Amino acid sequence: MGAKQSVHTVLIEEAGSIETILITTDDETDAEIESGLEERRMILKDCSILKQYAAFHLHPERPVETVDPTASARCYFNRPSAPQQESIEDAEERIRTLKDCQVLRNCAANYLLPEFLAAHALGREEVLADVKALKMYAKFHLHPELPVETTDAFACERKFFDRPSAP
Repeated sequence: MGAKQSVHTVLIEEAGSIETILITTDDETDAEIESGLEERRMILKDCSILKQYAAFHLHPERPVETVDPTASARCYFNRPSAPQQESIEDAEERIRTLKDCQVLRNCAANYLLPEFLAAHALGREEVLADVKALKMYAKFHLHPELPVETTDAFACERKFFDRPSAP
């Protein structure tokens, strides 16, 4: 009967390193033991990295710590080429000013080009005539039971069902 082998791996968080305690017998070769230990070290290293990523996502308010002295960062919003931020009050004032400018522009155009205003008035009459005709057509379709009215004195009708050739 072979002797039991047990390998215990301990992760020490304060030092950030992995220590392995090996209790073994002569049943396995040193190469097999070493390959098993190396695999365990890689797995524990991956677990350590995943734990760090989980901490990053769970606590984004924590400052970022790095050991690379060449690493640097800059704030996207405070860079010199960033567009200037404006306050809410300034934005509302800008909107009001632009609306006032649009009204003044329209008044100036009406004063300088009165024929343009008259052309718009003629266009408005045409639009109103089109709307009136559309209303009349909508009434025809919504109420087919209403009698047809015409102003043409020569218009005549013939009933389809009362004609002599009707079946």
